[in-house]
Amino acid sequence: MHLARSGENDFRVIVTGHTAGRIFATLRSGRRHVWLWTVTGPYLPGAGLHGSGDAEDLPEAKTSFRTTFDAWLNWAIRQNEPVIWHE
Repeated sequence: MHLARSGENDFRVIVTGHTAGRIFATLRSGRRHVWLWTVTGPYLPGAGLHGSGDAEDLPEAKTSFRTTFDAWLNWAIRQNEPVIWHE
């Protein structure tokens, strides 16, 4: 898993050559910067996970993304079915 810069404070999250999601900074409430993260590559509905959230800084966003992605991966492995990616 690594970040590929798409723009200033905007990253695609790459996993084994697939875009697994995005982490980017945005303004909230006019002045407060937050980092939004979203897991968009793997199919999530059956896993019962929230695929997005926000964080105070980039390290926290990366950790939250990774936690959600790892939970999805553990769920996907238990399904014993092909993984579906949306790209």
